[in-house]
Amino acid sequence: MKNILIIGSNSGIAKALIKQLLKEKNNVFAISKQEDSFIHENYTSFQTDILSEALPEKVTASEIDGFVYFPGTINLKPFKSIKEDTFRSDLEINLLGAIKSLQQIEKQLTENSSVLLFSSVAAQTGMPFHASVAASKGAVEGLT
Repeated sequence: MKNILIIGSNSGIAKALIKQLLKEKNNVFAISKQEDSFIHENYTSFQTDILSEALPEKVTASEIDGFVYFPGTINLKPFKSIKEDTFRSDLEINLLGAIKSLQQIEKQLTENSSVLLFSSVAAQTGMPFHASVAASKGAVEGLT
């Protein structure tokens, strides 16, 4: 039985992954800014803002076999309309949140752990109104 940490666990993709991981008899730690009412014997959820709070002790005290970082933003605006605060916020959530989380669990990752950080096609392809998400997800790709 593996321990999997999922941050940003409220999206549809994250929920589908969680159900699959539980079906495969893994333990899942799920972290989201929103409260989670899902119940399963191998599922533990935490309502935490990873940008301003440390990861829960139960997570940082456990071996981690897999880490999935789902949080994301999408602020679709013409480049000239994007304010600096929007770029900063997108970078904080997409890049700095991933870095902060990885730094907190680095010692808990097992030798064969997997780490999955989500990017966006916008990071590789010029798309109208995607400058902020492309920049922040491009930074995530640079991290990997």
